Amino acid sequence: MKKVLWVFLLAAAATGAAAGAPPGYGISSWAGWKPGQISRADCPELRSVPLILKWNSLETAPGRYAFDAELGQPLRAAHADGLYLTLMIWVGPAAPEWVYQQGVPRVITDRKVNALGQKTDGQKEYPYYLHPEYRKRFSELIDAFGKYVTALPAELRARIVFVQCAEGSTGDGQPYKGNPFDPKYAISEEVWNEFRLEAWQRYRHAVPGIPILVNSDANGGAETEWLLEHMDVIALKQGMFSHGFQVSDNGARLALLDAVESAAKKRGKPVLTRGEMDGELFEMGWSKHNIPQALYWSGIFATHCRLDIWNVPHQALKDRANWPAAAFFNKYAGHKDPATAPAAFCALRDGLDASDFNRFPAAQFGGKPGQKKEVERYLRIAQAYAAYGARMDDPEKATGGGMLNRKSKGANDVGWDMLPGNYARFLTQIDPGSGDVGRWNIDESIYGRFGRAFAHQSGKKQMRFRLDPAFAARELKVSVTYLDQGTGSWSIGLPGQASATRIQNANSGKWRTQAVTLPRFAELVLSYEAGDDTVFHLLEVERAASPAVHKLPPALQSKVQFLNPEYLVYTPSGSSKEKRPLLIFLHGGGGVGEDIHRIKGKPSEIWAGIDKFGQGPCLVVAPQCLKSARGERGIWTPEDLNLLLEHLKATLPVDERRIYLTGISMGGYGTWAWAAHDPQHFAAIAPIVGGIGREGPKDVTPDFDQWARNLAKVPVHAFVGALDKTVPPERSERMIAAIQKAGGKEAKLKVYPDEGHGAARVVLATPEFYDWLFAKKRN
Repeated sequence: MKKVLWVFLLAAAATGAAAGAPPGYGISSWAGWKPGQISRADCPELRSVPLILKWNSLETAPGRYAFDAELGQPLRAAHADGLYLTLMIWVGPAAPEWVYQQGVPRVITDRKVNALGQKTDGQKEYPYYLHPEYRKRFSELIDAFGKYVTALPAELRARIVFVQCAEGSTGDGQPYKGNPFDPKYAISEEVWNEFRLEAWQRYRHAVPGIPILVNSDANGGAETEWLLEHMDVIALKQGMFSHGFQVSDNGARLALLDAVESAAKKRGKPVLTRGEMDGELFEMGWSKHNIPQALYWSGIFATHCRLDIWNVPHQALKDRANWPAAAFFNKYAGHKDPATAPAAFCALRDGLDASDFNRFPAAQFGGKPGQKKEVERYLRIAQAYAAYGARMDDPEKATGGGMLNRKSKGANDVGWDMLPGNYARFLTQIDPGSGDVGRWNIDESIYGRFGRAFAHQSGKKQMRFRLDPAFAARELKVSVTYLDQGTGSWSIGLPGQASATRIQNANSGKWRTQAVTLPRFAELVLSYEAGDDTVFHLLEVERAASPAVHKLPPALQSKVQFLNPEYLVYTPSGSSKEKRPLLIFLHGGGGVGEDIHRIKGKPSEIWAGIDKFGQGPCLVVAPQCLKSARGERGIWTPEDLNLLLEHLKATLPVDERRIYLTGISMGGYGTWAWAAHDPQHFAAIAPIVGGIGREGPKDVTPDFDQWARNLAKVPVHAFVGALDKTVPPERSERMIAAIQKAGGKEAKLKVYPDEGHGAARVVLATPEFYDWLFAKKRN
């Protein structure tokens, strides 16, 4: 039981990009969550929510627990919304009053301000943790919590990503916020860490199979070694990776994480990390001036630091302007193996590290190694790059620790032991600065905080990049985001090859993305060609969605009427023979013909959506409809499709309890018709803008009442655009009404009020379609 989860995590990583990130990894809200605060409807990128339980609400009297009200109900609500949950019980500042009545001393601290520097009267009162009665009651709480969680239904227990062990001061690593007025209640670091280890051990035994996350900032070598020896998943809070890109000393922090990950890998154990962006986003000058930009670059920085779960205030997640930051983070969260990751990136920036005395010698810039407080050194470094936009708006804040760094009133482009170069994963720049110059504070767009640019007059005319050798594919899609300013030209290509793609800037002043597909490569080159220098923001490399083309055997080819013998099959990487869910996609009228590659667009989009929203591994199959013998547009027929399905079940590892059907427009009609004719095949269907006759459903078949009775046996979720003139939405409305009248309890319709016949664009880009479909299973 103990190893169930971490074995699952390793298996998920081994199944390839289509496996998606481990469930619940990615964007989470903060701080605390209750049903109704935020949902996936508010932010499609939301993956999990943090439930902070308070001891004084969980146990109102000794032994009287309210776990179902405080934990069970929110957990069921999260499950219903397709969300995962992270758990933490606050004990210190949330100790129930009856604990003190049992003789546990009350400790008052000198805390006057919170982490944001705001005056506060909160969290100044704590129990004395080392008192025997407190230890007894705390242990009983953990055991009772574990008993409740272990008894939960499996589908609810699987929604819990981790339990964070809050030993004292909320989720921090110290016992109190502030110092006790009475010194006899002070607790040494050594004694406190012994107490923490006891709590970790207790939680580990209480909830086997669920990772126990601990605060890494307070850990020394002994604590880290204990985790590596005793935990199945090394789950760590990495706070400073989540508070923005202006934090100093992250070079050392990242080196410590590297060491932990290396040691965990040797033991075959995965590492899970989380951190939260808190109210600083709305309070501090560096961020509140331009929240979307601050959050976007903080997300890229957190991704570079391999954070798996990033807590962001729910107010920010509800703002569409911040969704690009969330989408970027989700794309990479949990993907740490280049062999299976869906993408690689390199976000271009030049980090000005004042602790680097090789790049910035003391003779020129002042200061001495190890002397962090020399403000003039920071100012001189920034001045050297001021022509390229570098600034120091609040230099005093740059010279302190992380909690002071994040209080900066503006941009600080020089820091101490800040990461010196690009933010990247699996795609690294070769000798950065040799063929480019750094840029800072370029514009107010989300991309414009940092960049790199050519400087052709100085001979800097080429940027070279190396792709991790394990990130392999026959074809790779390369996307380059650049500022279309000026009328210069540049190219994307492979070293030593003349077939580079040349891009001519049009001086629109907008950030644009140029994508090219290249054969497998190890290195990539951006080259200056002519005219004005170009500023670049981001390079991403993805495995091009290259489905395999399969073909019906000759015996079947002679039996089908309107099917192209060729069809597309998308499969997870690897050679596993494990049974997989199957999603069959039926294209619209524009895909009719004999060129199977003509229909790749939408199924590739669905394949990417399955990965993005964490619903793999699965199989996706897309057949093509031929024209009729008279050259007219063919139709989807159940007879043809049944022959195809029987062949698929005989040749692919299909989980027959989880066969799903969807289609767009004419494919939506095919979805209705096939499922109405043969409902026994499907766990669920999702027709999109699918027409059922000009005069409504009864225009299609005299057997419509039988269709409705058949469809009542299958979960149905139809999607339409209210403004659709090609296939009016009332056709699907009548269909759903007929199914419901026939007794269908799982038939529903989603109407997009601002969309027309192109509503599939929205449907396939949001989680509702995938979450609903893949949650269904046929008995």
